Amino acid sequence: MKKYLLLLFYLLSHSVSAQTYHFDILKHLNTQTADSHPLQMVKLDNQVVVLQEGIDTSDYNPYIPPRWELWKSNGTTTTNYANTTAFYGTYRGAQTINNKLLFFNSYNMGLSDPNSSQIVKIPYAPEGQFSSQATPVFFKNKIFFQSYLYKNGQSTGSGEELMYYDETTDNTYFLKDICTTGSSEPRNLTVVGEKLFFTADDISINHTVNRELWVTDGTTDGTVKVKDINPNGSAFIYYGLLAKFGNKLIFQAYDGVNDALYVSDGTEAGTYPFKYTRTFSEIGNQSITIFGIYEVGTKAFLFINVGNKYEIWVTDGTDENTKRVAYYKNYGMFGPNEIASKDGYIFFIANETLYKTDGNVVIMISTGHITPYESSFKMVYNPVNQNLYFSHGKSIYQTTGNYNGTVLINDKFYKEDTWDNRPIEFEVVNNKVLAICQPTYFNFGKELYEVQPDTIKIVYDFRKQSNSPHISPIFNHQGKTYFSAKDGRMEYPKIFETDGTPENTRGVPAKTYQPTETCFKLNGSFYFIEYNVLKRANFTAGVTDTIKTLPYDCYTIRPVFDENKAYFFTYSGYSYQYNLWSTQGTAGTTQMICPFTDVQMLFMHLGSEGLYVFTKRSGGMKVWLLRPNSSTPELLKATSFLPLDRLDLCTSFRGKTAFVVSGGSERQVWFSDGTADGTVLVKTLGMNNSNEESDVYFTPDYFYYLRSPYGEGSTLWRSDGTNENVVYHISGTGEEYTGTGILRLCNNILYIGLNKEYSQFGFLYKYDTITGEGLLLKQVGKFNREDFLCLENNMVFTTLGNGSEGPDNTRKNYLFLSNGTIGGTQMITTLEKDDYWYGRFPSTGTYPLSEKETLVSVSDDFYNQEWFVFRICKNELSLDSISNQSKTERSATTIVSTEKLDGRISVNYYAPKSITLNPGFTTSLSNVSTSIFKAEIKNQTCNFKN
Repeated sequence: MKKYLLLLFYLLSHSVSAQTYHFDILKHLNTQTADSHPLQMVKLDNQVVVLQEGIDTSDYNPYIPPRWELWKSNGTTTTNYANTTAFYGTYRGAQTINNKLLFFNSYNMGLSDPNSSQIVKIPYAPEGQFSSQATPVFFKNKIFFQSYLYKNGQSTGSGEELMYYDETTDNTYFLKDICTTGSSEPRNLTVVGEKLFFTADDISINHTVNRELWVTDGTTDGTVKVKDINPNGSAFIYYGLLAKFGNKLIFQAYDGVNDALYVSDGTEAGTYPFKYTRTFSEIGNQSITIFGIYEVGTKAFLFINVGNKYEIWVTDGTDENTKRVAYYKNYGMFGPNEIASKDGYIFFIANETLYKTDGNVVIMISTGHITPYESSFKMVYNPVNQNLYFSHGKSIYQTTGNYNGTVLINDKFYKEDTWDNRPIEFEVVNNKVLAICQPTYFNFGKELYEVQPDTIKIVYDFRKQSNSPHISPIFNHQGKTYFSAKDGRMEYPKIFETDGTPENTRGVPAKTYQPTETCFKLNGSFYFIEYNVLKRANFTAGVTDTIKTLPYDCYTIRPVFDENKAYFFTYSGYSYQYNLWSTQGTAGTTQMICPFTDVQMLFMHLGSEGLYVFTKRSGGMKVWLLRPNSSTPELLKATSFLPLDRLDLCTSFRGKTAFVVSGGSERQVWFSDGTADGTVLVKTLGMNNSNEESDVYFTPDYFYYLRSPYGEGSTLWRSDGTNENVVYHISGTGEEYTGTGILRLCNNILYIGLNKEYSQFGFLYKYDTITGEGLLLKQVGKFNREDFLCLENNMVFTTLGNGSEGPDNTRKNYLFLSNGTIGGTQMITTLEKDDYWYGRFPSTGTYPLSEKETLVSVSDDFYNQEWFVFRICKNELSLDSISNQSKTERSATTIVSTEKLDGRISVNYYAPKSITLNPGFTTSLSNVSTSIFKAEIKNQTCNFKN
C-alpha cells in the first residue's frame, strides 16, 4: 500500500429514512501489505517469471477457479504479462521448456511465452486426465509427459501412459500403449541426445511387478524396452533412479540376484552393470541407498547413504574408476538444487562447511560462519561474475570458489520471530540477486526483492492491499472493547484495547493464539494467561507485567470474573487433571482452589449464588456450585444427558440462573437457585428439521424459543418457566421457513432471523412484544448467529448474501439495518469490496463498542478486513456538485473518484467527518467522474458524539 493512503480515513454512508451511517476506520492495525502468495519463481533467459495466486484466488472457496498471475522481471522492470483462471487443482510446479514457461497442477498444464499475454492450455488425451505425477520434458521439439486416458474404447477405467504435445498442431498424442491391461506409469523421463529413457511396467499388477528400462526416439515404433534386466520381476525398486552421463544413461537396477549401477546407450548389448551396490561398503549387511547422480563433464558424482554416513563417490562408468571422494555424518541427502558445478568442481555443504571436489581432491572453501541448516537450500551459478550463490538457513552467500572467498550477502530475509522455515527462493539475473521473501525491516509482505550486501530493496509489491490483521473479539467491558489482532510486526497476535478512537486503540504483545479463552479484567486492569504465565497489560506503555508463573498451561475454558475476582482453569495432560484457580490480580491472591479429575470441562458461569462449573464424562453432565468464600464445590445435579462441548445463555432469570444445554437431537433449558432441589430441567426442545440449533432467548420475564417441525413452518413460543404458549405463527409451510432461527430483542421488538434450509437466503421477521403482532420484514442472505446487535433502537446484522439471486449477491457479506418496519429494513453496504473475496470474511463481522457505536469488519481495495466504527448520525447534507474553488464540506454521502493507482480501475474513497475539496474535483452520488481527488481530513466529528 502506498504510504500516503494511510493518511486517509474511510467513511461510507448511505441515506436511508433520513439517517446517515458512518464507517470510520478504528485504526489501521496491520499496515504491512499483503503477501503475494507466490507459487514459484523460475529463471528464464535474463529475467525471472513469478507465478502467484491473484487477489481473486479460491484459497478459501472451492467453488471459484483460482486466478494465476504471471509476472516477469529483469530486476528493474516488473510486468504482469498474463493471467488465467482456466486451471483447477493443486499447483505442482513450473519449469522452462524451449525458452517458455511450462506450469502444471493436478489436472492441467499451461505453456506461456513471456513475450505474449496468451497462455496455452495443453489438451489432455481424448477423454483423459493429466497425471498428478507428471514430469514433463522437452524432446525433439515436443513436450512429453504422463497422462491418464481411457483405453480400447472403454468408458470406465483408465491407464497412465506417455503422451506428447506438439505445439505446431496444438494437439496431444498418445505415444504407445505399453501396458494394454492397465497403467504402465512411465517415470524418470531422461533425455540423452536423440533418445528419451524412462522406466515403465508392461504388466501393471501393482506398477512395480515388471518395471524395466525403456527408450523412445519419439515415435510409436521407436518406443521399446531396452533390456529385460530382471526376467523374473522388476528391475527397479519403485520407480528407479536414472541420470544422463555424457552420451549414455547411468542408473541403478536389480537383476533378480544383484543390485548394481548400470550404463546404457539405448541398446540391449550396450546396457550392462559396472559396479555392484554392495561393494560401496566394506562391511557386510549395511543399508546402502544411492539417492543422487550428478554429471560433470566425463564424470558422474554419486551421492550414497551407507549405514549412518552420507558419502560422495565419483565414476567414469567403470568399476575400477569408481571411488569414494568424501563422506560426512548427520546432514542428510542432497536435493537436485543443492549441488552446483564450476570449473570442473562440484560444490556442496556439509556440517555448515562449504567444500568443492573434482573427484580427486576435496577442498574446504569456507567454514565456521555458514548459518545452520534448517531446510533444503539452493546453489546458483552466475555467469556474469563466475561466482556461485547459495542459500543456507535464512541467509544467502556468495563465493568465488576459492578459500576465504565466501561472503554473507544478507541474512535479513524473514522477520526474526517468524516460524517460516521454508528455503529462500532466489535467482541471479543481470548480475542481480532476486529473492521472494519477507525481510526483517520491511513493511511489505512476501514479495519480490533485490538482495544486496548492505540492503534488501523491494523490486515489486504484487499486492498493495494491506494484510489482514485477523481480528478476534475478546469482550466488551466498562466502555472498552478488547480484541486480538496481528499488526504485521510479529508472528503471533497482539491484544488491543479501544474506546473507539484511533489514539486510544493500543496493543500489547501476547504470545498466545487463544486470547479469547485466557483473558479477564479486574479492578480496571486487563489480564491474560500466556501459556502458563499470568500477565497484566499496560496498554499505555505497550508492555506487560508478569504476575505469576503457573504449574500448567491455562485450559481453553473462558475465564469468568466480576469486579474483584477472576476464575480460570489449568490443565495437566500428564495427570488428566483440571485445576480451578482464582485471582485478584496479584501473585499472592492467585491460588489454586481445587482439582477436577476424570472429567471434561465444559463451562463456567458466575451467578448470584456463586461460581457454577459444568463438567461431563461418558455418564453424562454434572453441575457444581462454588459458593463465595468456599474452597469446595458442591455437586448440585448429575444427569445422564450428554451435552455437546458447550453451554449457552447462563443468565439471571426471575431470580434464578438459567442455562441451555445442547446434545444429541435436543436442547434442554435448566434453572437453578443454587440448591440441589432447585436445579431442575424446565423444558426439553427438539432441534429443527435439519438438526440445527435455534435460539432460546431470555428477557427478564420470559424466554422465547422457536419450533420448526418439518413441513409445519416455524412457531415462536414464550414461557415464564411454568406456562408457555405460541405467540406468533410464522406464515409459510414446508421447508421454506424451517432453517436455523436467531432471536434478538431491540426496542421492544423481538427480531427473528430464519435461514432458509438448502438455500442461500434468510428471512427477517419481527414480533412486537407490546402489541403481540408479527411481520415479515425482508428476504436477505444467510444470517450469522453472532452478528445481531441493537444500536440506537435499530437492529444491525450481517448476512452472507443480500437476498437476491446471482453468485455476486450470494457469496459476499453485507451489513443490514432494521428499525422494525419494512421500509426501514435495508442493506447499508457490502462489507467485501473486491468481487472475488468470497468466503474470506471472519465469523464475527460486528461487535459492540458502545450504546451508539459498533465495530464492523470491512474488506476493501486497501484495507484487508480491518475494523471500522459504525455510527448513526443525523446529517442531511447531500454533496453532488463540482468544486470550483477550495472549500470545506461536511457530508455523509458517498464520494466517488477515478484517481488511479498503478493503472487499476477507479477507486472509491470514503471521507469521514469533513473534507477539503480542491478546485476541479467532481463529486457524484451516481456517475463516476474523471477528475482528480485530493482530500484533507479535518478534526471534526459527528454531532451525536458531543
